[in-house]
Amino acid sequence: MSACEEWERCVEGKGDPTTSGDWAQLDKLNHGTHLTSAIRIAEDRTIVGGLINDGKLHMTRTEVIYFSPNYWAEGSRYGSFQFEIPWLTLIQGRKLYWIEVIRTYQTPIFRFLISRHDVAQLPVSPYDPQVHKGPIRQVGADWYWAAGWAAEIIVDDAIPLYELSRLTFVNHHDSYCSQKWLRGKCPEKGITGSSHAQAQFLACLLGRPLESTNDLLLEGESFAFGVSGGVSQIWWHLINGVEYGGPVTDDANAKDQIRAAFMFLHAGDRKTARRFISRIDTEDRADRIMREIIQTHFKLPTFDWESC
Repeated sequence: MSACEEWERCVEGKGDPTTSGDWAQLDKLNHGTHLTSAIRIAEDRTIVGGLINDGKLHMTRTEVIYFSPNYWAEGSRYGSFQFEIPWLTLIQGRKLYWIEVIRTYQTPIFRFLISRHDVAQLPVSPYDPQVHKGPIRQVGADWYWAAGWAAEIIVDDAIPLYELSRLTFVNHHDSYCSQKWLRGKCPEKGITGSSHAQAQFLACLLGRPLESTNDLLLEGESFAFGVSGGVSQIWWHLINGVEYGGPVTDDANAKDQIRAAFMFLHAGDRKTARRFISRIDTEDRADRIMREIIQTHFKLPTFDWESC
């Protein structure tokens, strides 16, 4: 089957992109990832690619970043964090290439490459979204994709954080995970696993401190969608139910105890993190200093736990 026949079969019966409910506007894409990778992205200020592990490009050793317009109602297989980029930012200066359809998964996948490089050595086909009748279309200034499929759009460049628009927190799927090496033991699965991972991520940002993702986590003067839940987990892990009455009776030392607690929570050691908090004399001091750290870090002077 030719590439043309293959991409046309993806849209059989779907009608006109501008009028049919079988299509959706292509305006943004998400890069889903797990805790360790999310922290590395924050450290590097860049999303970098990895090797493809299936399909036509598997043996080419091409390093790519995966993006998708899909929203997974039952939870993401790709981790508890989604870095969002506008489609027009990603396609700017790059060309679109058809790769393949993959039908070995529960939801069939169509896969495109976008690249600014010479890809003549790769088994891909040039794709003109204004001419070709496949699952990505451009009509005037508007872009559309064929909903109902799992869409994978891969990029063979590193993507700097300043090109991204948002970082949101999402729930990992209860049962399935893209990280096959974890052998089904991904600690982020489900609502509980995701909320713990998100608290660990924020604890890392606050404890180090690391501010590179601040703009992506905020919308105006509040936290972006999903992020406030991760912030509330900081309170549940580190403030709620701690036995206070320790020897730390001043704000400066209390701040040091809290920053140490952040780093132990980031490492997954909640017990030791709470032990550092318990060294503070009162809950009022611990609560106030932690709120002040969050307010200062994210430049949210009115932040309060109730806003979560």
